[in-house]
This record gives sequence, C-alpha cells and structure tokens, in this order.
Amino acid sequence: MNLSKYNGNYNPFAMNTHSKTKQKTYHQEQHIKFYNSSSWAKLRLITLNEHPLCYICKINNLLVSADTVDHCLVFKDVNDPLASDSHNLYSLCGQCHANLTWYETKNKHKWLTMYQSGATIGDIAKLKYNGYNKLNYVVDADGYYV
Repeated sequence: MNLSKYNGNYNPFAMNTHSKTKQKTYHQEQHIKFYNSSSWAKLRLITLNEHPLCYICKINNLLVSADTVDHCLVFKDVNDPLASDSHNLYSLCGQCHANLTWYETKNKHKWLTMYQSGATIGDIAKLKYNGYNKLNYVVDADGYYV
C-alpha cells in the first residue's frame, strides 16, 4: 500500500481536524463578537435587573445576588435568535455559573435536540438547572463541586 500521499500537506485526517478547528474558531469568534457588543451589555443589565438573584441558589432556598447571565441553550452566531432571546437567559452567581459550565458541556447537545423537537426553553431550563442541582456532589473547601 502506497502511503506517500499521506505525507506532507495531503492528509485527509489532518484536513478533517483542521476543518473542525476552523469551525470551532469561527464559533468562538462569533461568541466573542456577541459578548463584546453593546446589545449584549444592555440585555445583560436588563436580565440582571429583572432577576437579581441567582436562579440555582433560589432553588436551594438561598438568597445570593446574581452577577452573571447564562444562556440556557448555546447559540451558534450573532444572528442566532437564541443569542438574544430573553427566555434563554438566566441570572446566576459567579460560583454557580463556574460549577455549571462543565456539566453543561456534557449535555448541551441533548438540550438543543430537545429544543429542536419542540420543548420550550423553560422546560429545558428546569431540566438543566434542576438536574445540575440534584446531582450529589461534594463541595470542596472553596465551595466548588468535586
């Protein structure tokens, strides 16, 4: 078997990886563009003013001020309606948002599939935030789930 075509620049596996990296970079650029926009700054302030307490802490009967706005469903680019849909935004404290991030990476595709199948953002939010909340994790000395 002649593998010479896989040496140098022609490597279909590397090309495939490159296209995925390129696509990931595009999405990261779109998110940065959105989060640096004045429309996001206004939307974030409106959300925090309307919902000043952390959504997850409220589930636990704790009154903690929110300082972060979380997108329940991940958006693709600045033109995606999910990026600025107020029903897709939830106020969280910084600690809950940080703890939630790793849980979210494992489930975001499941939640998007549910949304595309007709589930409401509110129903998905209950599953996301309550599901995260009901997991039996141990909190370390710094207050992070381990």
